[in-house]
Amino acid sequence: KRRQLGRFDTPRPMAQALAEWAIRSSNDKILEPSSGGAVFLRSSISRLTDLGCKRPVSRLTACDIDESACHLAKKAGLSDSRVHLCDFLEENETDKTKFDVILGNPPYVRRHRMSPAEREKLEKLEFDGIKLNRKASLWAYFVLKSTLLLKSGGRLGFVLPETLLYSEYGRQVLSWLV
Repeated sequence: KRRQLGRFDTPRPMAQALAEWAIRSSNDKILEPSSGGAVFLRSSISRLTDLGCKRPVSRLTACDIDESACHLAKKAGLSDSRVHLCDFLEENETDKTKFDVILGNPPYVRRHRMSPAEREKLEKLEFDGIKLNRKASLWAYFVLKSTLLLKSGGRLGFVLPETLLYSEYGRQVLSWLV
């Protein structure tokens, strides 16, 4: 099931390093759009605590399409109102907020492993005029949508595959980010 969802857990030291780079204030609002094993949430809590935040879980929001991942986010200390069982790429509660930091390891699901309905849904997605080509993996859509939810000057810290550097859709993402 984890592979089907594109979930590959990030080692805690890597998640912690990204959290330490991205989270610069105890007041930062943070989103984890594919919370998985909650490692980025736990690293964010640790970083916010180090910065003097008294209630770090109040600064975090998590999304995931998988119920068990949402359960892990709640186990990390997030309240029900801060954990959203939803498809991040569809319109959802997180779209109403701008974040200082978006951290995570987006799902790695190649197009050929998706159902026809999933592929059709992705083909309709467009982000500020950018429409990814038909070979794009799921992680690329997460990057594009996440940038739209960042405040001006916000920081995006994602673990991304090397296809970012050599695929056509990776170049589209890089151009978008620049």
